[in-house]
Parts: sequence; structure tokens; C-alpha cells
Amino acid sequence: MSTWLLGNTTVRSPFRLIDGLKVFASTNGDIRGAKEKELVFCKALVDGGIISSSFEAEDVSGFSDTTYSVGRKWRSALEKLGFIEQFNQIYILTENGRNLLNSQTLQSDQECYLRSLILYSYEAQNSDDSIGAFSPLMLTLHIMKELDNRTGSSKVSFQEMAAVIQLTFSYLDIDQAVDEIISIRGNRQVAVSKKKFDRELYQSKSDQASISASSIKDYADTNLRYLKATGLFTASGKGIAFIEDKKLIIDKLLEMYQFFDINSSQLKIQVGAPLPTDNQETNILLIAQLEETLQRNRIAFEKNSSIKHAPIGEIKNYRYHLEELLFENNEKKFAQNQKNEWDEILGYMHLLLSPKTSSLEIADKEISIPSGERPAYFEWVLWRAFLALNHLIIEPQQCRRFKVDQDFKPIHNAPGGGADVIFEYENFKILGEVTLTSNSRQEAAEGEPVRRHIAVETVNTPSKEVYGLFLALTIDTNTAETFRHGAWYHQEELMDVKILPLTLESFKNYLESLIESNQVETGIFNLKNMMDESLKLRETLTAPQWKSEITNKFTITI
Repeated sequence: MSTWLLGNTTVRSPFRLIDGLKVFASTNGDIRGAKEKELVFCKALVDGGIISSSFEAEDVSGFSDTTYSVGRKWRSALEKLGFIEQFNQIYILTENGRNLLNSQTLQSDQECYLRSLILYSYEAQNSDDSIGAFSPLMLTLHIMKELDNRTGSSKVSFQEMAAVIQLTFSYLDIDQAVDEIISIRGNRQVAVSKKKFDRELYQSKSDQASISASSIKDYADTNLRYLKATGLFTASGKGIAFIEDKKLIIDKLLEMYQFFDINSSQLKIQVGAPLPTDNQETNILLIAQLEETLQRNRIAFEKNSSIKHAPIGEIKNYRYHLEELLFENNEKKFAQNQKNEWDEILGYMHLLLSPKTSSLEIADKEISIPSGERPAYFEWVLWRAFLALNHLIIEPQQCRRFKVDQDFKPIHNAPGGGADVIFEYENFKILGEVTLTSNSRQEAAEGEPVRRHIAVETVNTPSKEVYGLFLALTIDTNTAETFRHGAWYHQEELMDVKILPLTLESFKNYLESLIESNQVETGIFNLKNMMDESLKLRETLTAPQWKSEITNKFTITI
């Protein structure tokens, strides 16, 4: 026995592969073989901000095994998923790779991943000794569908994915897998210590699979992420469940592919699997379902009464449009609910401040920050905090420059060229910038772009006061000095840009004091006043003194 794995644990977030694909497209494709060739892709990944590296770009002799491995694993993930392929020793984009690269929406991204993962295969370990290859995605759909039939819910927990589903290697074992999941649930429910039960479960499976218990959990984490990238699943605790609106597609996929052997199929992962949504009839059914959902939720949309007679491309674009409207409405609901999520928001801030703490239990769920995604989660938790403070006059999606998935978790941190988050109110704007860098590197990396972003927004919004809120785990004195002066020249005219450097701990303390004093409703206006008061001190204090005064001001209980 072993485990199957979608992608690899180096590239745990499937949506980051889009960034890797963009970087790949900038190379000549000659990225495998001698170290000089491997270095091409590694350098491109570093230059694109995808990976970090300590090696000197021009110094091939200093090329480390670690960097070599990272670049190779990125290439491997893209190739295994069918987004690139080798042609005459040169890697090129595939048809599905081009579709993903040119995708403009989350929905079309998910469609590319779905086409790929249907054909992502492993050799089956069949009890009848027959030979074939199975799709882990289709296997998971079958198991969850059977669970839904038996229990009334498709939900599978993280533990069930780790200990059962990813250890199943045959369509013949679907019923056995479901039996085991139901048995585990019963035993876990009566266990005195759930943590001890889980630990012993992982260890027993570790012995069977001949890999470490930690690897079993790492694989489950990665597999769940890739499965969610198809757009068929939503997060349910640390596990997954079917998205209600996607059950029609799931049923048609199970009917379309059943228990097919990928090895005997003529389908190619580089092209991608045909989907039920390639069919006009299925699209019309989905459109009717979406229109009914939009009407039920009183979401305004312009109905296309002649869509049934349109070309398939136009039909799919109309469906994408309806899905996007529903997604935007769900994001509004998410934003409105943030005022009830302060414990979780503050919990994520605690995890950012305490990197050695891997997870926290908040109410009845466990939260954690995935490995390598702290920058994205820093921006995300700031966005959530300002949504909870409320009084915004723009939509929640307009406040963020980073992408989110169907569960409104961050896919990646915001691209360069602007502030990470933008919050607009009746009479002012606050632009949020976050960083995990520290020491003198902080000023070098953030001093110029942060001032430029605030200056540009100030010029473009002459009718409102514009502030920059710079959050970091620690504020380097050189950074504070740069922002204390707040100088920026625009068309030869000196501007004073208002930027407040603040530690995340101080910001967290401020939010906690708002909650304790029941002043959340006026919290954003109190924050503006405190920023004004702090900015007035710039001219009379040195950078160390200014830092100290800011910390004191935000530490005092309101």
C-alpha cells in the first residue's frame, strides 16, 4: 500500500501553478538537462517572485541542490498535470496549458484543472489482479457520492482523506473505503481523546503505507487543495464536501466516466478531458439552475431568452457570467458576516505573529496557515479585519488585489504595481501594505513602492484624504524614518504622503480593545483619528521616538 498524490508537496497550492505557467512562457522551453538549462527556469521563477533563492543568478557553480530541486518540482507539477510537455527536447505549452494561461476568471481556471485531474492517473491495485489506471479525482467522487447516498452528506474529513481515500487504489474498493470511513467516524465519536485517536490512526496507516505519519498528512493537505481547484468541492471544516450547485455536473461526470481505465482511453491530459459542460444540453440545464438561484437570492441579472439557440461558446460565456454574479453575491455575504468572525480573524493574526504555532482551535474548527502562504494570509486577514470594521462604500472584491478561491481563501498575494488592499470610505481612503521582511531589507524592499502607491492614489483621489497603513511583524527604524519624512515628488512637485508604520501586534491589540469596549461600530473612524494624531508627531520626533509613540498609542486600551 502507498498513497496517491495530486501534484507535489512543493507546489501545494494548485492556483500558484498559473504563476509558474506565466513564468515558463517567458523562457525558451529548454529547461531540462544540464545545470545551465535547469538554471534558466529557476532564475525565471525567482525573477517572477514565485520562489526565493540564495544563489547568485549568474553563478552556475554556486547552484544549490535545494534550488535545483524546487525548479525541477515546479516543472514536474506542470508536466504531470498536462500544462506543458516535451517536444524535441524543448518544453512547450499544451492546449490545456494555453487555456489556463489565457483564463480570465476563477470559473475557467477551475475548468482547466478539472479537465486535467480527470485524466491524472495512477496504476490501479485491483484485487482481481486486472491491470489498469484509475483517476484519483473520479475515485474520490465515487466515494463521496456513495457516502452521500448512505449518510445523507458528501462531507469527508481531513482524517478520512488522509487515512482512507488517498490510500485507496482501485474502483473495486469503493464500498470498502466507505465502510471504513463510517467505522472510523463511529470509533472517533466515542473516543475519549480525539487527538490521540487521530494520532494512532495516522500511525497505523503510516505502518501500512510505509511512509511517515507527517507525510500522510502533508499528502492529504495537498490532495484536498487540488481537488478544491476543480470547483466541485467546498471546504467543510478541514475536509471537503460537494458544492450544492455542482451536483448536476458531478452526477454527469460519474455517468460519463464511471470506472473508466485511463490507460485504455484515447484521451490526453495535455488536451484535457471532455466535460459535461461542453454539451449544449448540460449548459442549458446549468443556466436554468443558476437563473433560479439568482432569482431566489434577488440578484439582478439580464436574462438571455434566446440563449438556447446560441453557439456553444456564447452559451458557456453566459453561464460563466451567471456564475460570476453568484460568486460576487456570495462574497458580499462573506463580507457581511465578518463582524461575527473576530475570533477567527484575531486567531489568524496570532498565527502570523507566532510562526512556530502550526494551528489554533477556534470554537469548533481548527485554523492554520499553509506552508509558504504567510504573505498571502497576511493580506487576507487585513482584508477581513477591515470588512469586519464595516462602513466601506465599495464592494468587498474591490478592496482586494489578490485572488480568492470559492471559499474566499487567498490563492496568492497581490501582484506588484499597487497597494495590497484598498479601503474606501465616504471622506477618506486607507491603503494597506503588508510585509514579512524585517531589518534593513524592509526599507530597501518597501520604502519606494509603498510611497509611490500612496502618492499615485493621492493624486488620483484629490477629493479625499489618502492614508497608507504599513503593517509588519517588526518595523525597522530605517523604514520608519523613510515614512516619517513622507516625501514624494510628482511632476517636480513635492508631496507629503501619509503613511503610518504599525506592527501587526499593535494593530491586533487595537482591534481587541475595540471588541472589549464594544466600540467596533466606530472603530474605523477611531483608527483614522489615531492615524492623524500619530502623523502629526512626525516633525517633532526622531524615527525611534515616533515608533515608540505609535506603539504606545495603539497599546492603550480604548
